[in-house]
Amino acid sequence: MKVKHEEGFAAPSGGPRRQHATAPLPEGDGSGPDRFSRHAVAALWTLCDDAYRRLNERAAVTGMPCRVSTTRMPDGRRCWLAGEEGSQRSIAVDSMLSVIEGRVHGGAFIRTSRPYLSLFVVPVAEQHQIGWRVGTNGVLLTPALIDDLFQGVLAGEEEAARRLARLTVYALG
Repeated sequence: MKVKHEEGFAAPSGGPRRQHATAPLPEGDGSGPDRFSRHAVAALWTLCDDAYRRLNERAAVTGMPCRVSTTRMPDGRRCWLAGEEGSQRSIAVDSMLSVIEGRVHGGAFIRTSRPYLSLFVVPVAEQHQIGWRVGTNGVLLTPALIDDLFQGVLAGEEEAARRLARLTVYALG
């Protein structure tokens, strides 16, 4: 089964789902860098949680033998899939944002069991929208890119891994 990596993901029912790489910055819940930091982390968790859900939906449709498991923590997400002979494929996302002297510093590190597919991402605000960009080249972290990460690492899809490899922390040349 091929997954389309453009505007949206075709749901198992066949209906399109609209996905966004950025989230609106809500009104009325504080201001400044603390507010931005909170909403940036929430937007990152939404991207990860949606990718986890889509991969499990896809697994149910395609008959993938195992489902992806996840653990949610305030500053991180861990997703894993038991592999053959006890091996484990995994993705760990750790948010490392802090506010120092009124400015947001840091980002999030996305580590994988395939180290060359790890990413450092930084939050951005563009036209009242919050998103994340890959730190090495500024590419917007989109649902399609996150899907490639989950499919390349957890489902072992080499085509998805190849699309992602050019954006990783090891592609600095």
